[in-house]
Amino acid sequence: MIFVVLFSLAIAGQAGVEANGDDLLPPSCEIEWRSDACRMALFDASLGDLPVTSIDEEAASGAEIYRARQLTAWARPLPVVSFVRRPGQPPMVVVDDRGGGRMSAPIGEEVWSRVATEAQFADRDLAPLPQTSSSRLETEEVVVCADGSTVMAEMANAPAYWGDRRAVRRKLGHSCDNSPVVSYVDRLAELAVSSLPSCAKLKDEGSAEITLRICLSLRGDTFAAADLTNQVGWRFVPDRGADTPSAWLRVFGGSTRVRLDWAGLTINGDGDFRNNNVANFMIQQTAQHENLRGYIERVHGASSTRVETTGSMEAEGPDETRLSAPFRQVWLWDDGGLTWKLDSWTVEAFKAVP
Repeated sequence: MIFVVLFSLAIAGQAGVEANGDDLLPPSCEIEWRSDACRMALFDASLGDLPVTSIDEEAASGAEIYRARQLTAWARPLPVVSFVRRPGQPPMVVVDDRGGGRMSAPIGEEVWSRVATEAQFADRDLAPLPQTSSSRLETEEVVVCADGSTVMAEMANAPAYWGDRRAVRRKLGHSCDNSPVVSYVDRLAELAVSSLPSCAKLKDEGSAEITLRICLSLRGDTFAAADLTNQVGWRFVPDRGADTPSAWLRVFGGSTRVRLDWAGLTINGDGDFRNNNVANFMIQQTAQHENLRGYIERVHGASSTRVETTGSMEAEGPDETRLSAPFRQVWLWDDGGLTWKLDSWTVEAFKAVP
């Protein structure tokens, strides 16, 4: 017999609800945090963190909307994907994230038709599979699903089968479940990535939702910003165990003449490939700062050959204090090497983060 167990970490999910809800948990969550009523209330509360109009208001405006929303196991909203057709306007895809991040683009008939057609089944439940006789000799398979996300599809003024005339349809689901709404939410995210040119340029991050969040961090010439992101990624330190001059030069895009300003101390790269002074300085910083790591947070394409980034270096101080230092970088395109090379890197002083 093949035995499938879908298991979501209840403790992690509950901790997330408590952490995000503070003292103002919706009443339905105080009764039962795993209920659909609680999850719906958390989705409604998350609208305050997102520049998204409620689906009821959208329905009242006459717009035809197909929307995918997700909350992580810690009740934090992921980017909201909306396929929108407003009166007198062509269909669009719109992606919104916390902090006001937004990307949009017109879409063609093929994408719109796919979104609308699949929505007719997104809020339906699958019939249970019939039970079959089993043999004790058959292998048992256990599948563990942990830290899954809660998903919701929302439709406004959308055509439906079976005489459903509701102006608003909403369906909850969980990523650990094999249900139509989960597949639909994933499909909308995938279609959004392929429909937004800058997002389509990004490497596959294994999840369309993650790709969209990265895409929403691109600014200016987003094609150039996407190219740099594909090369550098978001974790700006060598892999663990590879803290060598050559490893740091690879992080710099092969640049041996980086101008580094580290908390007021300026070091100009000496052009040495084997024993580069900037790379050696970073090895010293790795030794001095426990668990040193860097993250690029925003990527701005200033032109097709110049990209500017901002981010932060993170480390651990005494008594496991979290330390953070903002940084900014300038990257220049090298026609000869067909690569982006780090030109300058300015890191401010570390400060304790509460």
